[in-house]
Amino acid sequence: MKKGTISELVLKRSILKHIHKDKNIIRDGAAIGNDAALLHIEGEDVSWATGFSDSRELIKPLSDKTGISVLDLAYIRACNNMYAGGGEPVAAFVKLTVGEKVKEGVVRNMMTEISERAAKDMIAIAGGDTKISAALREDAFLAEVSLLGREVYRGEKPCAGDRVIICGYAGDYGTSNLIMRHGELLRRELPESYLEDALIKNDKPLTIKEAALACFRGGAKYVHDVSNGGIYAALYQITDKAGTGIRVRHEDIPIRQETIEVAERLGVNPYMLCGTGGLVAVCSREKEKEVLAELERTFGSGCPAASAGELTKEKLRCIYSEEFRINRVIDLPEGDEIYKEVQNDE
Repeated sequence: MKKGTISELVLKRSILKHIHKDKNIIRDGAAIGNDAALLHIEGEDVSWATGFSDSRELIKPLSDKTGISVLDLAYIRACNNMYAGGGEPVAAFVKLTVGEKVKEGVVRNMMTEISERAAKDMIAIAGGDTKISAALREDAFLAEVSLLGREVYRGEKPCAGDRVIICGYAGDYGTSNLIMRHGELLRRELPESYLEDALIKNDKPLTIKEAALACFRGGAKYVHDVSNGGIYAALYQITDKAGTGIRVRHEDIPIRQETIEVAERLGVNPYMLCGTGGLVAVCSREKEKEVLAELERTFGSGCPAASAGELTKEKLRCIYSEEFRINRVIDLPEGDEIYKEVQNDE
């Protein structure tokens, strides 16, 4: 199996297929395209979401360039999943598994920072688990954050004819990650200042909270955060959730020129680069303008959001462009391009 999120095929046949679903408790649970679970417990609806990261992804537990740690990224992804699912997090559970050579000070600093972050977000850290494992590489660091929350927005199942809105630049996080990994190689062809501009230097571009809330306020039926596998994986997962096909215009996918150039020089697909911080919203045709207007009210006229296509009755997943003569089928997602490049370097 490839590094990164497990492939959709393996997920279906080896994991989801074997999960017993109690409909009395689980209103909306484990499924492709579901960012958070909705549970019904003693008359109350609660949301549950998780996020994961490891030191293999960030190269080391704390990046000198960004200051974003493995634990920060797991927390951000858990929050993104919660917000995409229409929930508001209230309590967090933190699980850390580290190698034998990870210093206590590293763990202490991460927990101090995450505690301050959670307090600022009004999320209580309710518990967790910390282990030192001989099964890991000695300097490895794995972080998983689970969130319990209250339901704020309840979405609807997307259907054929619904419009697809993409918010956030495709592959932004993956581009920053690749620059940190392969900066020396990239500097041979691209200016230092150009690469520096493409680096993510704080966590603001990685969170989807305000964008997700804006989409729901505008009338979105469904919101899905972009993460491992990039925008193509997110679009594929939406069709699995909806039971439809999809048709997206290539030019309407927001993407930075820096991402295209970095990907081209490293031989990776920019649309399959991890896109933490981006989202895809699905709405009826009647609500399309309202969702886009709400995003503009929230972020201003420079918001990288676009109506990019629609869900179709025909179950074909297609990226097209008349100008560039593109008619590409979105393949079953397998891993992420940031890991592909790591494999090529080893």
